[in-house]
Amino acid sequence: MGSTFEEALVNCGREPIHIPGAIQPFGVLFAIDEELRITHCSENVTTALGREPAATLGCSIEEVVRNDLRPRVRPGDFESGQPFKWESEGGRWNGFLHRHHGQLILELETATEVDVPAASADWVRDSLGWIGSAMNMSELCQTACEQIKRLTGLDGVMVYKFHDDGHGEVIAEAKDEPWSRYLGLHYPASDIPPQARAIFLENWVRMIPERDYSPVRLVSRDAAAPPLDLGRSLLRSVSPVHIEYLRNMEVQASLTLSLISQGRLWGLIAGHHYSSPQHISYERRTAAELIARLVSQQLARTEELAIATDRARGQSALQTLVLGMRASTEPVAGLVGGASDVRDLLGCSGAAVVMPDGRWQRIGETPSRPHLTKLAAWLDQRPDDWQVFHSDQLVNEYPEAADFKDCASGLLALRIPKGRGNYIFWFKPEVLRTITWAGDPNKPVTIESSAARLRPRASFEQWTQTVQMKSLPWARWEIELVEALASALLSIDLQRQYERELQARAAAEWANEQKEQLLAMVSHDLKNPLHSLIVGVTLIQKTIPADALSKASTVLLGMQRSLQSMGHLIADLLSVAKLESGTIDLQLEEHLADSLFADAFELLLPIAVEKGVQLEMSADTQRGCRVRCDRERILQVLSNLIGNAVKFTPPGGRVSCRVARAASEVCFSMVDTGPGIARENLTYVFDRFWQARQTRRLGTGLGLSIAKGLITAHGGRIWAESELGQGSTFHFTLPLQREEA
Repeated sequence: MGSTFEEALVNCGREPIHIPGAIQPFGVLFAIDEELRITHCSENVTTALGREPAATLGCSIEEVVRNDLRPRVRPGDFESGQPFKWESEGGRWNGFLHRHHGQLILELETATEVDVPAASADWVRDSLGWIGSAMNMSELCQTACEQIKRLTGLDGVMVYKFHDDGHGEVIAEAKDEPWSRYLGLHYPASDIPPQARAIFLENWVRMIPERDYSPVRLVSRDAAAPPLDLGRSLLRSVSPVHIEYLRNMEVQASLTLSLISQGRLWGLIAGHHYSSPQHISYERRTAAELIARLVSQQLARTEELAIATDRARGQSALQTLVLGMRASTEPVAGLVGGASDVRDLLGCSGAAVVMPDGRWQRIGETPSRPHLTKLAAWLDQRPDDWQVFHSDQLVNEYPEAADFKDCASGLLALRIPKGRGNYIFWFKPEVLRTITWAGDPNKPVTIESSAARLRPRASFEQWTQTVQMKSLPWARWEIELVEALASALLSIDLQRQYERELQARAAAEWANEQKEQLLAMVSHDLKNPLHSLIVGVTLIQKTIPADALSKASTVLLGMQRSLQSMGHLIADLLSVAKLESGTIDLQLEEHLADSLFADAFELLLPIAVEKGVQLEMSADTQRGCRVRCDRERILQVLSNLIGNAVKFTPPGGRVSCRVARAASEVCFSMVDTGPGIARENLTYVFDRFWQARQTRRLGTGLGLSIAKGLITAHGGRIWAESELGQGSTFHFTLPLQREEA
């Protein structure tokens, strides 16, 4: 049954009501080409105008109606304008010309006597007064019903509003006795299928003057021509399903007017006549259409007036919340505990906020903290492309909401972009509501067994339904206020981050200034006195008598070494500071790569010989291979690396120094047979003050850090390779400058 019902709904939605191939008999229809020759006509042209269809097709329409239609034919789609009047032997006619989807269509409607000047200036002025004086939506719609009923003489007129889920509700009604009342009744969405709504959005007026009419077939001069699209036609024949629906409601004639607000089909004004067929003249239809258009224009204004007070209150609360957020260290902390809290934004029964420490701050009636945590975890599983979630029947999506339906059947959630589980929640309690339907909404139709075809229900007896675990809906303005709060939160958070960045930058600049002052002190207040001490020790050595020198030599040599160590430490500290601050001054010139290596080799060779370490050098470069560098700085790097290799290689060991050319750089390598470095420590060897445990007393721990900084400043690379017990290899590169012939 379920699948058959779904299939029937699909078939109903596909019914081609815009191409019925027939018209209602209260007029005659012609389709004409751009040369105003008739391509289609209705079969009743014979009885109406005394012309056979075959003799009519292909003729000029101006010949048939004896009117100049050229001025009325305009390019593009257009609505029917003022009709032209025409009399024939068959009677008096109103002629309407329009273009739809490129097709020109002329309709001749039987003209009736005009007994009331419905479109007179007095009547228009009165209509404007009635509509404009309405204070709310209910009064506006009720006035429209009463005025259209008085104007048309129909037995009953009602305003039918579409809800967001597609179903309709009668919200106003004016009706004579003894006809059934429909005020307050709800109708399933299937009563007016999508393609019918689309046509109502294009046409302000739809008239069915006689329910049980006999359709008049359309004929074409081209048998293979596609069906004529009558989506904008006054005379378009009615769907058999709708005729049956009217018959079940005991409606003999109807007039339907569209209510269109901000480009959407808001609802319908439905007029019914039960006692007899009822043809409503063009003048009265035009007046009724005027009312529908006036009401449509007022809908948005009236709806806005209805929520203006709540919106203003919410905006006032938002301004207070923003002030609180700006005054708080953490913005979300400003949403609670102040003159206005986050609950006041929407005026709901409860709210909850995740605070900076991760705990839930509950305000008013809310679920328990464990429930809030679970709810946040469920929202975390949703796709990441949302910021605001809302539901007025949360249990449909989150079944555990049944546990707290009394305080939170409705949820509006704002996700705070600070990691998972960070939300602001607003809650609305369950509102038990009884909906009265015009018939059982679960059985809006019956289905023919032969084919999956819908038939409208025969019973319109009232059927009540109690809606549970549902809150009042969230209004659009409420969602917009939450979105505005989200923007304010983001703006304040970004501003705080910017301020923290400025503060951090200011602190860093202050620290740099302090470091520069320290460097100046080290350079001036320590380096110069230290140099004086070294000179002084040297002079003492020269002035002490020879017989006393042997006794003092040990002390003087110790003092001299200590002072030299202090000098090296000061020089290293200055180098590190300049490298970090980017103020190192490089004197770049072109030098032969192997010459640089040879100079450093000769400098360290005596030390190696004294220790008993074999020092070797090999050059695998072409003659004239040059690099652009600061010679003294690169010699400093080479001296440090070769010196370390000699220092950590035991007597009898070997240090091999190699220089080789690669594609665009020159590589310098120092290989020793020392104790090696553990693999896990290789990533730290170039860090400041880092030393392997076994070498901690052999230097300051700054040499390799300085070497890395100098090579990087030259645009080169430096790295180490080693294993414990296998010795170490240090490499660095410098960009190749050029070759000379």
